[in-house]
Amino acid sequence: MNHTMKALLLAILSSVLLWIAWPPHQLGWLSFISFVPLLFVHEMYQQAQIGKAKFRGLIYLSLLLWNIFTTWWIWNASPGGAVAAIVLNTLMMSIVWWLFAYAARNSGHFLRYLFLISFWLGYEWLHLNWEITWPWLVIGNVFANNTLLIQWYEYTGHLGGSVWVLLVNISLYQLLKKFIEKEAITKNIISTSLLIVVPIIISVLIPVFNNNKSHEGPAVEALIIQPNLDPYSEKFSDSGNALSTNQQIERMLKMAEEKITDKTQFVILPETALQGGMKESDLENEELIHLIRLFVIKHPGTCVVTGADSYKIFTVKESETARQMRESNRFIDFYNAAFKIDTSSSIEVYHKSRLVPGVEKLPYPFIFGGLVHLLKLDAEAGGLGTQSEASVFKHRGIKVAPLICYESVFGGYVEHFVKKDASVFFVITNDGWWGNTDGYKQHLLYGKLRSIEFRKELLQCANTGISGLINTDGILTEKADWWTQQALLVNFHPNNSKTFYSEYGDFLGWLGAAISISILFWLIAKAAGYRNK
Repeated sequence: MNHTMKALLLAILSSVLLWIAWPPHQLGWLSFISFVPLLFVHEMYQQAQIGKAKFRGLIYLSLLLWNIFTTWWIWNASPGGAVAAIVLNTLMMSIVWWLFAYAARNSGHFLRYLFLISFWLGYEWLHLNWEITWPWLVIGNVFANNTLLIQWYEYTGHLGGSVWVLLVNISLYQLLKKFIEKEAITKNIISTSLLIVVPIIISVLIPVFNNNKSHEGPAVEALIIQPNLDPYSEKFSDSGNALSTNQQIERMLKMAEEKITDKTQFVILPETALQGGMKESDLENEELIHLIRLFVIKHPGTCVVTGADSYKIFTVKESETARQMRESNRFIDFYNAAFKIDTSSSIEVYHKSRLVPGVEKLPYPFIFGGLVHLLKLDAEAGGLGTQSEASVFKHRGIKVAPLICYESVFGGYVEHFVKKDASVFFVITNDGWWGNTDGYKQHLLYGKLRSIEFRKELLQCANTGISGLINTDGILTEKADWWTQQALLVNFHPNNSKTFYSEYGDFLGWLGAAISISILFWLIAKAAGYRNK
């Protein structure tokens, strides 16, 4: 077998292992060997067995296949968005490996692997914080279905899982390399075993020492409504099967009436449950708000937390996303919002602020403006509006973090709600866009990571998808089935405890980004030095 074919098979093997390891599969431990084949491809390049072009192409192919196998389901909701997300995400991952290969030629063995870990952490941190954000494949997410292994995420967050996976892969690669070269491997076996076993032991012990401290407070009853409205034929459609906005809310409130008790404090409705555009300056005159008002008046101890699409009108352009209204000097901003409605005279409002690129927001329009029509993206120029900082809903002393859709994937953003004393997470979403694929399963499972990181319980309310309750150990204790109309009556325990991660957030990402920038400056300076000789 020639070197090119060998490298190709190794590249494909890596992508297949990553795919099989990824949730919803319960084989997260396979991630410990998933990058080993790519490290051998890198070694072949360093030994000039394959050229630079082939190396770069094989890296891109491997990571492209991983992205396709794991997130192909985006196509069901947005073909153009799927192409953009997969192609650009693969490019960013590949750049990490290309930089690693370049830096490795100018450093020793220890430093080159520090470079790989730093570059990867820097990439993941960037992907969590810039406008072209798509952190679905942060390596630490791989253990979302193996939460017994990662209870220590309350200290490191999911980026700690990325470090763990990369370290074990590097250690195993070194072990296999020495074994192939018939060198002594005893020390490598010991070090690799410790890298794997010690974090697992710590993870098993943490819940024992925590001793369910987060469950010390009284239980609070909540009702999660999963109305199961098909987004294509019933919810957002002009077909004969489509339900009017009133009919949709009436269905949800009827489901709530059948399950609500005198102890129910929260009724949770999914993302965009209130459709048609709610004018935020005049909510009390909106018919759908009136229907919910009648419900909470009938159940005065209860509040309704619901998704809504809303808008504001301004006399001046107050944000980049506000657009001028036709034949008017006024401006309008649209939002994917959450409302909290109770018997009080005011309605609390939160605007989704981590928007889906290409669907709810066009990132860097001065660069990517031409892609809207080329890829048939849904995002209009400017996209949806956001708010400047996170905010919580308050009801009877309980502070709720109202996370909308994939905001629950951003640990660093969820941290802002906890710093405002959120004691429980509500995730309202509509995961039916993707059909019966891995997408909605992965979304729910990623919520387990947030529960562990912050030791808060998480209630997910999906229009279609999986609704449920995740406890502070990342265990799904209650759930509704896929594609069913179901009302879940659950009890959760709000708590105000703070974890190390809630205080320091994605510090590993900051550290990786800082080291990466330092390395890049060093490489530039070194290259400039060679040119001046």
